[in-house]
Amino acid sequence: MRLLVFIAVMVIAAVVIAVASYVAGASVGIIALRVVAVIVALQVAYFLLLLLMAVLPTPKSKTPKEGQGVREEALTETQKQ
Repeated sequence: MRLLVFIAVMVIAAVVIAVASYVAGASVGIIALRVVAVIVALQVAYFLLLLLMAVLPTPKSKTPKEGQGVREEALTETQKQ
């Protein structure tokens, strides 16, 4: 997930939580506390995602097995070199 996408999702989530809290009749302090809690939770989750992506190995490209792919007879002389 790119950083700009993460920031956009975080802002949308904060606005949704703020509006839902306001509609529910929460005070300004409670709304701010909920928004901060959501932002912190999303940042921790994003950090863990990046950490997991850095630790896990990337998938290796598969080389064609013998008998698969391009047959040698189909190659021209320049492609064989």
